[in-house]
Amino acid sequence: MLQLTGFSQDSRLLRPVAQVLVLTADDTEYSVELDANYGFEFKARADVPVRFAFEADKVAASVEPYLTLPAGWSHYQEGQFAGLTLYFAHTVGAPVTMEINTLE
Repeated sequence: MLQLTGFSQDSRLLRPVAQVLVLTADDTEYSVELDANYGFEFKARADVPVRFAFEADKVAASVEPYLTLPAGWSHYQEGQFAGLTLYFAHTVGAPVTMEINTLE
């Protein structure tokens, strides 16, 4: 019998889900809800920094705790997550498009 390691015993297949969120105004909080998933990644399409948080009312006015995604970077988390909401904001003077990918 072939034994595979590093794979879930769950027999269902995982599928990638892509979303796009456009941040149109500076210092304004935008959010995206993610369904339960096994990992997520996000990045800005433009080479600009973006603030993000896992709780509301933090990123627009830069209130701790929030994190900054450096220009050109992506953020990835792997694990088994219940549904969650991500919050984003920027200060670049132009709209920023975020790409958000999950593995469900």
